[in-house]
Amino acid sequence: MATAQNTRTAPTQASRRQGQAGADPIFGAIAALDRATTKAETAEAAYEKAQKAYDAACRKIGLVKYRGEYVRSIGRFEVVAGVAGIGMPVFGKEARIERLLESPGRARSDYLRARAQLEERVGAFEEAERDSRVKTLEKALSRAWSAQWEAERAVIEMEPTTGAGAMAQLRVLATAIEGNPDYSFEAPDVIRFALALIEAPAR
Repeated sequence: MATAQNTRTAPTQASRRQGQAGADPIFGAIAALDRATTKAETAEAAYEKAQKAYDAACRKIGLVKYRGEYVRSIGRFEVVAGVAGIGMPVFGKEARIERLLESPGRARSDYLRARAQLEERVGAFEEAERDSRVKTLEKALSRAWSAQWEAERAVIEMEPTTGAGAMAQLRVLATAIEGNPDYSFEAPDVIRFALALIEAPAR
């Protein structure tokens, strides 16, 4: 994707005259960004509500605590136990469990107690997760914020054609930098272009 940093050029007198005479297309892009932001915020609120409902349901079922963490699935339990996870081959899991069970102290009893509790409740946890729709809403939230990011990028990468459009773009850029400092790398070029456009009528 082209960026504002490597495609932005100084506004010409012709582009300034054209912008002053007609509507600046950046306002349409900003309107689209506003709509995308509203959708993302709505999706976030729905996800947070579902997450709270799911958490409350799990507390009612009875949380299972192991090594300082509340676990709701066998997969996560095995990661916390250190017998499975990213980078660990599946074929060695049983051997790792055996080593854990042979560990001194309370390692064996803590593992067996927590695993028994989880196996007894995991079906109820899974049902609570389905009922809350938390996973579905989490995916919808991710899609909504991705769309918002694309809309934001579109505004920042545009070249406004009016001083008012340049000012509006700078406001979008300021908000974007607050949420993502990486945008500060593009800020100088966007600001210089905007200033050139804004100052043009005074020249």
